[in-house]
Amino acid sequence: MATAPVLSLFSFLFHRFLLLIFSLSFFFFSSYFSLSFFSLSFFLFLFLFFFLFRFLFLFLFFFSFFLFLSFLLSFLSAFFLLSFPLSFLLSFLLSFPLSFSFFSPFFSSFFSSFFSYFLSFFFFFFFFLFFFLFLFFLFLFFFLFFFLFSFFFPFFFLFFFSFFSSFFSSFFSSFFSSLFHLCNFLKFYLLYLSSLNQFGLNLYICPFAFIYLNFYLSIYEIRIWFKPINFLFLSLFFLSIYNNNLKFF
Repeated sequence: MATAPVLSLFSFLFHRFLLLIFSLSFFFFSSYFSLSFFSLSFFLFLFLFFFLFRFLFLFLFFFSFFLFLSFLLSFLSAFFLLSFPLSFLLSFLLSFPLSFSFFSPFFSSFFSSFFSYFLSFFFFFFFFLFFFLFLFFLFLFFFLFFFLFSFFFPFFFLFFFSFFSSFFSSFFSSFFSSLFHLCNFLKFYLLYLSSLNQFGLNLYICPFAFIYLNFYLSIYEIRIWFKPINFLFLSLFFLSIYNNNLKFF
């Protein structure tokens, strides 16, 4: 009998922790697919489903928790393992003068192209590093805020976190998509201008680079072709190709 209050307190904290993890997982899930209305309505439905069928909620909790882990690992691997090394390698290949002859200064153009991208790479790297650190501490603040308030005000937590998930899911998805597209376009365009104007080199782009550029732009946003800002970036890119007589082989 003495352990009854301890068990009830432990059950209360455990169910609040399950609700918090489940909500966070669906927040990331909705942020990934940019389904704001779906995340809000589906979260409210599962919140009611949690009070009616708690045993089935445990199954949903483990499923959503592993879904959250898989999304987090896929995002980290895609961003840190795919984005920077492949873009670094491809941009280095793009800035590398593939049309050199035996009389051209091979080593000077090689190190000049490498040094020009080396500076731009670290500029973008530290920019994203500080930006994601700022987002991390901001998210940590909201996480602690929700974690503390969820134990004392569950309905306030439900309302506020639903609004937070529906609003910030669309905001972060649109913002990160536009930011990735802008940085990648500027990176390729500035590398092309620096290689062409500073060293007087003709730049050739292979078809793999063009396919990779379209894939890199569409990997973060499936509906890329329906956004006017992406049309603007691609139009400027093709306009730079036309004005500077870039050749494909």
